[in-house]
Amino acid sequence: MVYLAKGGFWLVAGQAGAAITAFVFSILVANFLPQEAFGSYRYISSLISIVGAISLSGLGITIIRKVARGDDMALRRGFARTIQWSLPMMFCFFVVAAYYAYQGNYIFALAVLVGGLAMPFINGASLFNAYWNGKKDFKKQTLYWTGANVITTGCIGIAILLTDHITTLVSVFFVASAVSNLIFYWLTVKNVPKTPYKKDEEEARDGLHQSIINFLMMLSGQIDKIIVFQLMGPAQLAIYTFAVAIPEQLRGTAKTFARITLPRFAEQSIDHIRASIGNKIWRFALIASLLAIGYGVLAYPLFTFVFPQYLESIPYTIALSFLIVGGIGAAPLSALQAHARHKELYIHAIVSSALQVISTVVLIWYYGLWGAVTALIFNRIIVPFFLPWFLLKKEK
Repeated sequence: MVYLAKGGFWLVAGQAGAAITAFVFSILVANFLPQEAFGSYRYISSLISIVGAISLSGLGITIIRKVARGDDMALRRGFARTIQWSLPMMFCFFVVAAYYAYQGNYIFALAVLVGGLAMPFINGASLFNAYWNGKKDFKKQTLYWTGANVITTGCIGIAILLTDHITTLVSVFFVASAVSNLIFYWLTVKNVPKTPYKKDEEEARDGLHQSIINFLMMLSGQIDKIIVFQLMGPAQLAIYTFAVAIPEQLRGTAKTFARITLPRFAEQSIDHIRASIGNKIWRFALIASLLAIGYGVLAYPLFTFVFPQYLESIPYTIALSFLIVGGIGAAPLSALQAHARHKELYIHAIVSSALQVISTVVLIWYYGLWGAVTALIFNRIIVPFFLPWFLLKKEK
């Protein structure tokens, strides 16, 4: 608990800073960007994020575990591996861009191409976050991560004030994200002592497993935006995005504590974690439930006074307040990642992504935007209950 209190202060402060930054960004979007333009921007960003996860995007978990156990050179190896493994991802980006160009949609084609060129550097340089997490230096992790976030959001905010051109907005976001992450990676790597390079096959295999799992989880997290855009159009995606945004930010608080626990879990046995985590899950569930009720009460006046352009989002965002409770799966997920329990992680990722795709398509087809909301609530609350079961069950 002392460990959580010390680390939690800085990561909660960082989460609060990210929430404030996102809130300011939302105000700019609501006042200066048409719904159709924002919906298209959100669609392209989600598409690039999914394709970008094809590379070794899950190396962060491996680096946290390695650094927590004293292997600081894992950061340099991780960056090099990420760049080397970006070729399949780049091929996929070129295919997607060529598809949109063939369809005559040159705006989307160019946006995908620029975002794709930036993704290897975003994936590789953002590993500085995993390094400081593994070192348990949450102060520096928060300051660096917040700095990168502020630079990126500031650049896209200025772009929104100047234009609503989709290619420009997407390009500014991903290029700014790449540059800001490279800056803080450089500041981090200067602190990493140079030791003889050693080939680590176990690290490579684990990074590959984590990356496949990360791709499935990214697909689960972003596919709803793709489906809403394709079936209902950019304006409806903009309304849906505003409804989801704040509940997902609040749900991110649970992920903040999961980042604190992962390096500590890496140092403990699975039996020790299993014996102590059950009560903590239920305590967090109670706190998350109270937070969800509080947001549900405040959502109507918040949207009425701050986002009057998106009043249609109010009933959806009130229903989505239950997403906050789904954060209970963050700590068990962290424990499974810390001990490389690939079987359980694969099952969770496959089930989560499959259910998200199937339920979103079917429910949108019959119930429109309410179908997307229902599918998201189901997959963010029901699916996380698999994680405690996987963690707490005894092996035969």
